[in-house]
Amino acid sequence: MGRITTLSGRRSRRCQPGWVCSRRRLRRWLRQAEVDAGNVDGVSTMAARELRELKRKNAELKRTIEILKAATSFFVRESDPQHR
Repeated sequence: MGRITTLSGRRSRRCQPGWVCSRRRLRRWLRQAEVDAGNVDGVSTMAARELRELKRKNAELKRTIEILKAATSFFVRESDPQHR
């Protein structure tokens, strides 16, 4: 395994030999690891994952509300005796 120095100066053995990744990606991984460890300000991986999940659920609920509004409108029209 190759050695990597983290942003805080600690050494880590996280890269496998033969892996091909850009320096930019490696810096992002190291930065995110520092954020996740609480050493640097930022959004943790868990918080980002939770936010994505909540946004997905919110979008699903909005679609459900639109469907229910359309169904309600349809049934109101159908049950109106003057509409027939």
